[in-house]
Amino acid sequence: MILLDKEQIETISNDKSLTLTNLRVQYHNKEWGKAKIVSILLENISSIEIAYKSNVTFIVFATIISILTIVEGSYLIYGLAISVIFVLLFLVSRRHYFIIYSKGGGKINLLVKGMKTKSILEFLNKVETNILNRN
Repeated sequence: MILLDKEQIETISNDKSLTLTNLRVQYHNKEWGKAKIVSILLENISSIEIAYKSNVTFIVFATIISILTIVEGSYLIYGLAISVIFVLLFLVSRRHYFIIYSKGGGKINLLVKGMKTKSILEFLNKVETNILNRN
């Protein structure tokens, strides 16, 4: 990240992809075959969202298979084992997102890996504090 005049780094995320300065938030992401950089000035941030998303279909399948297995009575062990697998797939499918929206419609959508909710909330508070300090 190249700093602007009078810009100072306030904090950087654990994975170094998200940087908060006294003027903006900048996101860098490089994956195999693609790269993305998004920068939003603090005065242009409209909202920040912390979200969990999971594939609920796995829980529905687990419930249906469990009920059918219990009602039918045959292959009880196999049915319950498959239900447990679907519950585990549900837990593995859970994703934690930190999303910063700008007034212009752009957004920084960060898939949070290995960060505790407390760390995410601390980052959120730093962003909001910097926004309030600019006004």
